[in-house]
Amino acid sequence: MTMQMRMLMTALLLLALAACQREASCLGGSRDVAVGTNELDTQYDTDHSALFHIYFVPQWPRVQGAAHGAFAAHGGTQRRQTIDWTFQTDSFTVKASRVSFVDCARVEADGHTYDIANGNVFIANVNRDGSLQVKQLPHVLSDRDPSPGAVLAFIRREGG
Repeated sequence: MTMQMRMLMTALLLLALAACQREASCLGGSRDVAVGTNELDTQYDTDHSALFHIYFVPQWPRVQGAAHGAFAAHGGTQRRQTIDWTFQTDSFTVKASRVSFVDCARVEADGHTYDIANGNVFIANVNRDGSLQVKQLPHVLSDRDPSPGAVLAFIRREGG
């Protein structure tokens, strides 16, 4: 193989690697914390910094002494990650509408698109039929990895 061929192959390989890195997902994981019957879902980037927080709040009364629970499923593609929450009680199950994180910059929920540059903390009221009413708080919580308590304090302070 000639030197020119080697240089060409190297250049093509570097271009392919750069394209793969551009397509890689920015999400690196999540943390889900139960707060009574509510759920706080924090999504992290690959550097383990918090990207956004969604506080899911069921809009039905909790029956004293009744069992309740919730679980989340996360998945998707490199460009679109999804979050599916299911809430259960002794007498019914509610599958909340899907929330998506698109192109590492936008949250899609309840038929709306929210740019996380305009605020990265959301309150999602979950109705009994599974529909969501989402409120984007108008500020960015910039802590690298805020505790659940710090996120909840931010929500209370900023209009939750």
